[in-house]
Amino acid sequence: DPELWEMLIKDADSGCLLLEEQPKIDRSVENKHEPSIFLTGATGHIGAHTLVSLLESEGNFSVIALVRATNPLEGEGLVMKALTSYGLMNESIEAAIKSRCTVVCGDISRTLLDLTDEEYWNVAKNCSCIVHCAAMVKHQQPYFALKNANVGGAKEVIRLSASSTPSIPLIFLSTIAVFRNWNDDVKRFYEDDDATAEVKHLKSGYTQSKWV
Repeated sequence: DPELWEMLIKDADSGCLLLEEQPKIDRSVENKHEPSIFLTGATGHIGAHTLVSLLESEGNFSVIALVRATNPLEGEGLVMKALTSYGLMNESIEAAIKSRCTVVCGDISRTLLDLTDEEYWNVAKNCSCIVHCAAMVKHQQPYFALKNANVGGAKEVIRLSASSTPSIPLIFLSTIAVFRNWNDDVKRFYEDDDATAEVKHLKSGYTQSKWV
């Protein structure tokens, strides 16, 4: 659908606009807080495994997990339930969650991640890195049903990354499915290739939303 392809490209281009008037805070002064990693998607498959890897590492840092919940206690319970369902929970991980993981309630599909102003700017000022794992993975849904979470969520973590000077390092875990099907003749996609040429090859709403 040429109209959809045009919309995808337009949505991708619009992401650059949000940075133009982005308020910034100065993080160049010495930060006396312990290093922390802001993690999205901690209750999903990739995010849960990422959280465990972080908690099992020997680094002297804490994790701030963004979870869609009504309060932090409920959010912590959802994280533990997810880790249990993936067979990742044990006494040491439970203890690490209690001591090194702070849950903040929010939603990647909403402006400023649905955090309060105080929460948002505390994260922007104090976190050392953003690890974005959250996504709505529903392969049967159209692009429009996934846009807010997958496109909007990406824009919001980029906004957060750009909210300070210097910017916060951002690690974005996504999918290679944004490139044409591996059964096709093309097996490689180079960094300087034109990504817009791939749009017409994307068949599912999920891959379209991740491409944008």
